[in-house]
Amino acid sequence: MSGEARTPTSTFYLDDSGVLAAGSRLLVIAGIKIRRHGKLMREIRHIRDKADFRREFKFSEINKGSLSAYYAMIEALADSDAHLIACVAKRPHNSGWRFYGSLTSQVVRGNVNRGELVGVLMDTISTPQHVALEDVVRGRVNRELKSTSVVTAVCLDSRCSDGLQVADLIAGAIGFDRRRTAGESGKVTSAKGRVVERLKSAFDVPDLGDRRTGRVNIHTWKEPPPPRGEPQGDARYV
Repeated sequence: MSGEARTPTSTFYLDDSGVLAAGSRLLVIAGIKIRRHGKLMREIRHIRDKADFRREFKFSEINKGSLSAYYAMIEALADSDAHLIACVAKRPHNSGWRFYGSLTSQVVRGNVNRGELVGVLMDTISTPQHVALEDVVRGRVNRELKSTSVVTAVCLDSRCSDGLQVADLIAGAIGFDRRRTAGESGKVTSAKGRVVERLKSAFDVPDLGDRRTGRVNIHTWKEPPPPRGEPQGDARYV
């Protein structure tokens, strides 16, 4: 179409699960990559209005009474052009914002297509006064990709962003599925378990383990971040 931008652009919404969980070393940085994010956000507002759901969409607060709203959100997510993306790790002892930033950077770097411009929206976490996590992530990803792929990165309070609440759902679901599969906690028949099963069915995956197929890209961190100069990631985004 005449006048339409030819450069592909995407928005990342990212949140965590497990970063503050007492006694747990599992950390999930996850969310969505989407191009038509305005359409999805408008649909979620419609879901809120229809269900009169005024609370924050939050995985930890799922209960039987809220299942219909979460199911509707998952259906809207599946009908959108969103890709589910995540990095899962066991946190090193005494890890803090540096490790969090490293995993967040990996999620972004591994899902940026060549020639694509992206914006990254992240939930706010505590950092030292002189450290802005968004600047750390943006600078690191662009340095490793040797480009300015990340045009902007912003940390927000998830209460003001439905997109970040979607990311919370994805991160929480992955953490739940990993812990349940490992026999640590969680039941498929619980309210949270039913939401996880609905999410897996909507994106046609048997589980939320490592995979890079279709619209789902989840991997487990095993090695330190790759050195500068590694070939650019390809999210298979079409």
